[in-house]
Amino acid sequence: MERRIGMLRRGVLVSTFTLLCIRASAQSVISTHSGLLQFFEGAISIDGRTVPPIKGRFPEIPESSVLNTNEGKAEILLDPEVFVWLDQNSAIRMQRNRLADTRVELLEGSAIIESLQLAPDSAVTLIQKNDELRLSARSLCRIDVASSQLTVLNGQAEVTNRRERLVINERRRIALSSGLISPLPNNQPDRLEQWVLERRRAIAAANLNRVRIEASAKPTKKKPHRLVRAYPAVTLSVPRRTW
Repeated sequence: MERRIGMLRRGVLVSTFTLLCIRASAQSVISTHSGLLQFFEGAISIDGRTVPPIKGRFPEIPESSVLNTNEGKAEILLDPEVFVWLDQNSAIRMQRNRLADTRVELLEGSAIIESLQLAPDSAVTLIQKNDELRLSARSLCRIDVASSQLTVLNGQAEVTNRRERLVINERRRIALSSGLISPLPNNQPDRLEQWVLERRRAIAAANLNRVRIEASAKPTKKKPHRLVRAYPAVTLSVPRRTW
């Protein structure tokens, strides 16, 4: 019975992530580089300096700089539609912050990475020791440094190291130290996964609110009454940022 409940809860987690992949980049900020600190909780730091929580300010992580979440959490935008969520006591180094070729090294802790869409001329690579993870469009992955594991929740991920290149399919987990691939266990969502779900809901709600505001600001012509779906699909045109 416990195993069945775990399977259902894990299924709800993955399904909810899938449902929330509705062009969820709710950004109007513009930058010339990847590594935008979009949201954070707690006292996080960049190169040892605490980042002040200023409303409306979205700091960039400079190239070669290290971000540490300490006891907090962080949400980082690597591309207009590529998100990284960092757990407590996690750290990353922004090896390269070019939009066309972003490289981020996970130094410690845990991270969840989601790619909703990738431009044909852009690449996002995450590094964990000797392994490099290349994201594909519409993929959702997790990396845990302590256990040296990569988990693919949705989509696919390509892992390259000194020995080989592997394509990991969804609902699979790879031990990066040994290369052993196994089915995803049916565990309950942990603290990081729950927080990411909350953030995805918040982003989706902000997008919907922005669409409504923009729609109400435009003059509309009267049209004959017609039946519409209760929950229409929302697609936002996310501008290609120049940061």
